[in-house]
Amino acid sequence: MVHTLQNDADTKRFLEALVDTKISEFKLICRGTDLEDIFDVSTPMPDIILEDTGKNCYVIQYLQGTKYDLEELRRYYQQTVDDYYYHRSRSATDLPEVYIIFICNYDYFGLGLAMYYTEDTSDGIEVVDGRHMVVLNSQYLVSNAEPEIIALLDRFRN
Repeated sequence: MVHTLQNDADTKRFLEALVDTKISEFKLICRGTDLEDIFDVSTPMPDIILEDTGKNCYVIQYLQGTKYDLEELRRYYQQTVDDYYYHRSRSATDLPEVYIIFICNYDYFGLGLAMYYTEDTSDGIEVVDGRHMVVLNSQYLVSNAEPEIIALLDRFRN
């Protein structure tokens, strides 16, 4: 998965389409074994973490099977990323918007959509806390996403 997002221009177009905003630039926080500095090696780790100059963090993971509860994995990634930023700045006010992006080769929600965008909820009410989850489905039946996202999903499908 990481090789698909190696090209900075492709990654930038993909992220801009995903969050529907222009990104002036982004930088790699970590990938591969560098992730062990942030995540516990005995738990699942994302493939890549990026941040942009607009104070957004993108945690991206490609999943080939239905082994994980994505809501549970999302909360773990959010907590770990928040801890990382808190320890970096020593301030809870400096926490970025966090986008947890799962690119799946299966339809986690079972509705056939290419993209699902979810927020946290508490007692059925959406919690607006700067934490977002995007689930992309390479086996989509309905292409409800931008062309850049569909192109990426088609690469994973084929």
